[in-house]
Amino acid sequence: MAIALITDAKKGISAKQIQRNLGVNYKTAYRMGMIMRDAMKIENSQIQLEGVVEMDETYTGGKPRKPGFFSGTKADAKALDKRVKNLEQRFELKQPLAQKKKPSFSKRGRGTKKIPVTGIVERNGNVIAKVMSKLTHKELRAMVEKYVKLDESLLITDEYRGYNKMDAIIEHVKIDHTKMYSYRGVNTNTIESFWAILKRGIIGQYHQVSPEKLPEYIEEFVFKYNNRKDNNLMFTSLLQKCLSDKKKSTAAIGMMQNDDFTFEQHYKLVHSMRLFVNDRLTNTKIYIQGKAIDRHDLAVQIGSYYIIINGTTYSINEVKAESITGRNIAVSAMAGAGIGGLLKGSYGLLAGGIAGIVFGAVTKPKNQHAIDRFNHTRTDIHQ
Repeated sequence: MAIALITDAKKGISAKQIQRNLGVNYKTAYRMGMIMRDAMKIENSQIQLEGVVEMDETYTGGKPRKPGFFSGTKADAKALDKRVKNLEQRFELKQPLAQKKKPSFSKRGRGTKKIPVTGIVERNGNVIAKVMSKLTHKELRAMVEKYVKLDESLLITDEYRGYNKMDAIIEHVKIDHTKMYSYRGVNTNTIESFWAILKRGIIGQYHQVSPEKLPEYIEEFVFKYNNRKDNNLMFTSLLQKCLSDKKKSTAAIGMMQNDDFTFEQHYKLVHSMRLFVNDRLTNTKIYIQGKAIDRHDLAVQIGSYYIIINGTTYSINEVKAESITGRNIAVSAMAGAGIGGLLKGSYGLLAGGIAGIVFGAVTKPKNQHAIDRFNHTRTDIHQ
């Protein structure tokens, strides 16, 4: 369920929102998110870009508030000083205590104290982004050599001096942003679009990210961008990455700590049950397609809290689960009896049948565990 929530959110989902959706505590929700971001690194580390690729850098860390909460230029301050001086002759303009400090001026872009992040994107393809300690030619070149197929690619950048010698290793063209932003297809618009998604996610969802954790959040946005064309593939890919580490799989999927089953077992048990609703007129069962761990999971999969069947609308909470292996005992008994009969006659028939009943009954509690998990989960219906 947690994987479905995270992969469904293009610009991220906060741990507080996961906490509310899943009914877990904040630390559990936060840990699940960080484990999944760690799993995303596995796929991101294998990225290779080719063709027309764009490279650019951005800076994260918010917009720092300066003393006096003034972020304009010196020219702006001078114009305001003149205006305020004239107004003070007619009005009493008292500054609050917090604004009595002299305004200071901060530099934006290159030269700022914020954290630099460099990215390379293949047009109509994948992206890679990394937090950089310094934006030197050496570090930028190392990133290009690691993630770009040099002989099969064209690199487009802006005029930053760190890119000056890139033509020694790759076909390279620059666009001067002081004169133009695009000319006959030469632009960095694709990577700029990725930066927009990244910043909207950090500002709008996470609000504040520590420098130590920023690389993990960058990995999340890279992973989602690279799987943007198929949300089902994104879910499956992340699920496989989480399950590749068995120690982390239970926490990543969001199972309760007192649950006796791992996610692998839950996944298998889900396929041993079927979902249905009771027809309101005939009280007969109407079976529906789909497999889900619980009602939350089902709601995410269908994208709604309601299901329409034969013109009748049913709430997601009306969906129930039952075992499709409910006939395990009978089937196992028949199979055991048949095999025993072939081997040892009538006594073998009886012994095989008893053995089959015992074997069939052994598997039933596990199936019942998955069924109870589904049926005991209720979803808050949001209009």
